[in-house]
Amino acid sequence: MEARTKLLSAFVFVVSLSGLALLLTWSSLVDIGSNFSRLTAVTIPGLISANSFSSRISELGKASSRITAVASNAELEAIRVQMEQDHARLSQRLSGLSASFNAGEKHQLTEALDSWFGNIAQLIRRTHQRNVQVARFQRQHAAILTQTRRLHQAISAINIESSHTIVQRESQEGSVPRALIRQRTNWMMLINGLALESLSIQLQLVEDRSELKRIKDSYRLNLRELLNLLVGMSEAETKKRLTPHIIRLSGEHERNLFDTKERIIDLNEELKREVRRNDAISGDLVDRVNTLQGEVKEFSEAESRRQDMAVDRGTLIVVAAGVGLVISSLVIFAFIINRITLRLKRLTETTMRLADANRHGERSEGG
Repeated sequence: MEARTKLLSAFVFVVSLSGLALLLTWSSLVDIGSNFSRLTAVTIPGLISANSFSSRISELGKASSRITAVASNAELEAIRVQMEQDHARLSQRLSGLSASFNAGEKHQLTEALDSWFGNIAQLIRRTHQRNVQVARFQRQHAAILTQTRRLHQAISAINIESSHTIVQRESQEGSVPRALIRQRTNWMMLINGLALESLSIQLQLVEDRSELKRIKDSYRLNLRELLNLLVGMSEAETKKRLTPHIIRLSGEHERNLFDTKERIIDLNEELKREVRRNDAISGDLVDRVNTLQGEVKEFSEAESRRQDMAVDRGTLIVVAAGVGLVISSLVIFAFIINRITLRLKRLTETTMRLADANRHGERSEGG
């Protein structure tokens, strides 16, 4: 009876131990599953998003200089629409990427991103404005260049007429100082006319304010010299032919031409400053995203190590549970064998007693 009680106690203890091991194993497996789900749902997509985010920002960092080179307003509008889509997409990525990290860093990155795209939008507007002014300048310049060429053609025609007059008078009179003076004046006017045409062509290429001032001063000087030469000429017909051209060149045309070109230079300089500012913000964004990407990677590695440790612990618990189950099975088997052995022993004893009784009865009857 005492042995049976001990065996039963041992059986209960082993079964309890096995149940506890199974419970711990199950909780460990659940913990592993939940952590792995968190790792795959947050860290891995976050790491992928960080890589994509960083590469996209690096690519967009080159957009500023490309925008200022675009002359087509339709192309600028396409860029503006694309930038708005990129802004929304990257903001969404940043919001999801930063969910498990520093809220302050997320806020700073979001502000930097908004600032950068705001500057891009402003750059597109200014580039559009610059393109409108460039188109206006080109129209004005074409009109002034046409006017300058007409002046040059008129001076050339006068110069040819003067040459014929000098030749005729020299053949008739032998010496004509007045005609020579007029001829020299005409040549000077022709040279100044060529200079005006040359300056007009140079004006299209100038990008520097000091160079623009030099061209403007030269332009005005040539016009004044032409007017002085024109005043000194006695032929009323010549004055009548040249004066309208020179007045147009020294009037509204000149002001519009140089004022517009000056505004274009100002805008170009401002656009360059915008590009430099955008490049700086873009570089800061890339640095911050790379830092965040490093944090995501470290988090991923730490999670992986924790998962490995959890798996190792779970494996040990599973092994322990298995050993417990084997021991439990052996105890149960031993208990069953013991019961069978006891019953066989009792059956044998009973049989022996019956046999003894039978033999004893037979002896009594025989006696």
